Amino acid sequence: GQYAQAKLHYDELLQTRPLNSDALLGLAAIAIAEKHYDIAYENYIKILKNDSRNAYAIAGLVEILGHSNQEKSESQLKQLLQQHNPPAFIYFTLGNLYAKTARWNEAHWAFFQSYAQEKDNPVYLFNLAVANDRLGKTADALKYYQETLQATEKHQNALINTAAILERMDALNEQNILP
Repeated sequence: GQYAQAKLHYDELLQTRPLNSDALLGLAAIAIAEKHYDIAYENYIKILKNDSRNAYAIAGLVEILGHSNQEKSESQLKQLLQQHNPPAFIYFTLGNLYAKTARWNEAHWAFFQSYAQEKDNPVYLFNLAVANDRLGKTADALKYYQETLQATEKHQNALINTAAILERMDALNEQNILP
């Protein structure tokens, strides 16, 4: 969440290595978080000009384009899934696309695929918990919310609102107690 400081570090790195994909990806992620999609788009394009198969940049572009054309983004993500061993973030991006349109069964499947690859990723766990919650699978939602809290302790840089999770868990537990 310290975007200004992160930007400075990425910019310093880009002064000596102007095509460093990690720095460009970092700047793109910050731009998306700050809703500066045009800047994110430019950074992804820089990466793809140097490495046309960079899956992170492709998925990022698909996510940005998803704001305007979800059907096309879904198709592009599904094409990326046809690759051998697609990375977890591709499933995660597809799950987010489904969640935006309340397609919770499909979102659940995609989030579970990302979780299956990275079981201790608090963001993947959280999204899987939310999908279970939306599908009325209370026991599974509680399980994954709890795992999210545990993973967040290990990955303290994750931007997870633990207070909101605890509040939701209390509400779900209360619903289970009531007849």
